[in-house]
Amino acid sequence: MKRDPARLVVYALRHDPAFLGLTLDRQGYSSIQDLIKGLRLRGCPADEALILRISENERFSLDPSRTRMRADYGHTLGLRLEDMFPSDSTPPPVLYHGTALPSLDGIREEGIVCFAVKGKKPRDHIFLTELPEVAMKKGARHGRFVVLPVRCDAMHADGYRFYHAKNDIWLTGRIPREYIDFSAMLF
Repeated sequence: MKRDPARLVVYALRHDPAFLGLTLDRQGYSSIQDLIKGLRLRGCPADEALILRISENERFSLDPSRTRMRADYGHTLGLRLEDMFPSDSTPPPVLYHGTALPSLDGIREEGIVCFAVKGKKPRDHIFLTELPEVAMKKGARHGRFVVLPVRCDAMHADGYRFYHAKNDIWLTGRIPREYIDFSAMLF
């Protein structure tokens, strides 16, 4: 069976750096050379051109020197947003979070929290997007889904921090239920 190097890089940078023999810095970066070595140890032909092609995916960023790469979101490693991004950002007034429909009752009670799917580690951060269709796609990975509008302007005004990962992707910590507009949910 041929292994997809991009999937191996996603897995290592988000969940298990040791899988490719990597060490991540506080910002979540790994050396491109170490990624190449790790992929080769796993039987994948790899070179810098391959890593640069993988880095073009929206999930990744290169550092300014283009010698290190990281996954920007989806981690289960305990990375801190304050370390990954230089400062918080002012979010758009509303962002969207897609999730499994069976999670809705718990969210109505506790808000949106970092959770773990059975047998997996919890994510480090809450993923939000400016685009309802992206939230739908993320929620649909779990079957029946719901998209929850989050009043981020009110959250930010109340001192909650948001980090703009890239494009339409935003990250934050726990989202209390009072900031979720349950009257405008999308199914």
